[in-house]
Amino acid sequence: RIVGGLLLVLLALPANAQEAPKVTRPPLVIRGARIYPVSGAPIDAGTIVIEGSRIKAIGKDVPTPSESNVIDATGKIVIPGLIDAGSLLFVPTTDAQTQGSADCDVMDGCDLFSDDADEIVAAGVTAVLIRPLARGTFNGLEAVIHTAPARHGSRPVLKRPAALKISLGVSGGDAS
Repeated sequence: RIVGGLLLVLLALPANAQEAPKVTRPPLVIRGARIYPVSGAPIDAGTIVIEGSRIKAIGKDVPTPSESNVIDATGKIVIPGLIDAGSLLFVPTTDAQTQGSADCDVMDGCDLFSDDADEIVAAGVTAVLIRPLARGTFNGLEAVIHTAPARHGSRPVLKRPAALKISLGVSGGDAS
């Protein structure tokens, strides 16, 4: 009871006038990447300026603040938002009983014009690593897809192939 009473007294006391000093960091600049903004067309060789925890500027010819930490992201892709790293979105489940192989490409049967991604886009998922169904030891090649549709209605393929899916041991399958 006494410990609980002391805790309540401490919580009721005004905060100490001496606050911890704020740590200031120099701005972070990501330069040279292909940037997929939340809205709008992709920006090739773009620049992102981050001050504190906020994006202050994004674009093609954004000036770099003095004393910035600069990351050279030439040849890389920058996407804001969440990435689902193991999705079956857009993957047809009709051939679940066929064997996979190392040269089987998950993109061969995908429907990137489907509206199936609307719900996850609204939740903040901006990219998915789509994987083939578990069909043997070597299941096939995976791909990274941007979930928001481009102007022509399809979704941009960000990396293909991205990985080879291999199942070692017993697999419960993905057809459920």
